[in-house]
Amino acid sequence: MSDALHDFLNGKGKVPSHLHENGGGWVADTACVQREVYVGPDAEVFDTARVYGDVAIIDSARVYGNSEVKGFPLPHDLFRRTTDLLFPWVPVEKKTIISGSVKIHGNTKIYAGTEISGNAELSFDGHFGQAIEALS
Repeated sequence: MSDALHDFLNGKGKVPSHLHENGGGWVADTACVQREVYVGPDAEVFDTARVYGDVAIIDSARVYGNSEVKGFPLPHDLFRRTTDLLFPWVPVEKKTIISGSVKIHGNTKIYAGTEISGNAELSFDGHFGQAIEALS
């Protein structure tokens, strides 16, 4: 973890955080963001949000709460899971992209190949996109 503090303007004040190594956006130490995920310089991931796979969070997009954003598996992931079956990794060109002033929070789950942009705000107990999970 880090010694840096950042205020995500969510009423919790400054919390332990770090600049993500791929893109330079702020990530709270309580969030889980895979190293290969791109978090742009104005984007933020905080609370207990989780972001995995081929994902780009750009512009002023914010992923937080207990939300989960999953992209397609990256080349170093050996398998992908669809429902309960395992299949060899298959390269896919469509990246999961969260852009604009999008806010994703609550228990929302975003799956592979989904693009969300503009001023959307998503917060519910459901999912968008294909239910594909990268295994590491």
